[in-house]
Amino acid sequence: MIDKIAAVGLVRRFGLECLPAEVLPPGLAEDERARRMAAVAGDRTLVVRAAADVEVRNLPRAVGLTVDDAAAWARRLDPGLSVVVQPYAPLLFSAEILLAESAVVCEYLPGIWELDTPITPAVLVLASGGHRVVSAPLRPQPARFHSLGAGRVTVPSLLGDWPVAELAGWAVEHADGLRGLRDHLGVDVILKCHYADGFGVSPQNIRTSTGLDLAALETDEPAPPGLPVLETPDADLAGVGDAVLVRVTVPRESARELDRFAARLAVAGVRHVYVESGLLSHLAIALREAGLAVHAA
Repeated sequence: MIDKIAAVGLVRRFGLECLPAEVLPPGLAEDERARRMAAVAGDRTLVVRAAADVEVRNLPRAVGLTVDDAAAWARRLDPGLSVVVQPYAPLLFSAEILLAESAVVCEYLPGIWELDTPITPAVLVLASGGHRVVSAPLRPQPARFHSLGAGRVTVPSLLGDWPVAELAGWAVEHADGLRGLRDHLGVDVILKCHYADGFGVSPQNIRTSTGLDLAALETDEPAPPGLPVLETPDADLAGVGDAVLVRVTVPRESARELDRFAARLAVAGVRHVYVESGLLSHLAIALREAGLAVHAA
């Protein structure tokens, strides 16, 4: 994974920034930090995230803060951390976008996509011959959104077709930048993106991709019937066999539990894992990094 500070720089360098992001380095004078926060905010509230110049997952963040509250929040951080500041805009859908040599593949779902998001994404393949939706949920799913007044809210949601046009249009408009980013890093890349109201598709994080079979993203085959179903990271693995269906979700702050769970699967002799959360999801990435073959359920 590319650290957050480097990701902000790469997104800007290759012309992919739609939702502005400003990195405020450690040691910045408080009045200067507040001034720069105000410049980013304009007439909006702020989203603030702690960031380091090495990969550290799931550092603190806060959503919907005034400039004064954001400055106070930053003062409470470890003094060695930077702060990434963005204007707050309602998030309508989330996408994980794979930049491969021969295609761009998008998995997307309504609302916020985090480690404990229990819904299945749609899959869109964009290639030189056009685009096609490989799979898409047909019924509303319990999507999570953020409201400044109510905080996190869960609403049954079905996106329909409009994200296809948004994602395809964004990929065409930014084709040179996307190709440049992949060529610069020299490997397939996964962009974690938000669709922010008023700003459009906005990359937030960058992860280099390992062990992903592109053909698996382009097919829609169900999991074999009768697989053992695992729903918690501490599930009993005795006698599970070499293939399982995983429905594990964890809070954002417990990301390391997924790494330990994936390692336990490998030790238990599991070789094939089926997931409903998408092949570009954090869960799928953790499983592949443990050497497991991951399939869409």
